[in-house]
Amino acid sequence: MTVMRCLGLGAAFAVLAGAAGADDRFAVPSGVMLAFHDIVSAPDDGLATVRFRFLAPDIAGIDPDPEVIVADMEYLCAKFAKSFVTDAGGPPQEVVITLMSEPTEFGVANPGVTQFFERFRLEDNVCIWEAF
Repeated sequence: MTVMRCLGLGAAFAVLAGAAGADDRFAVPSGVMLAFHDIVSAPDDGLATVRFRFLAPDIAGIDPDPEVIVADMEYLCAKFAKSFVTDAGGPPQEVVITLMSEPTEFGVANPGVTQFFERFRLEDNVCIWEAF
């Protein structure tokens, strides 16, 4: 796997979301504040799977409403991931959105970090939730 730390993308998304600020944090529809962290993809599969990871310190230890989390992730897919992959040369087979309470290395178990994942496919330029 390749981790792409795209520093400019965090600022670009903050502007897209209408919440540009000094620390590049922005709110999703539920009101949770996030910051773009990184994009992870496998170099050998092109854009088959692209993972967009966001820092969400406020999710640490919470028991969220699953519908609210999915709505926030659909928002992230539609407003960020969809635009990125279109600009990068075409839609991937799947987009995975991750919210994590603190930075963690991709693929390494870290039981002290709260993480939520949802998978989407892009069809006709629409993010369609694919429950894990």
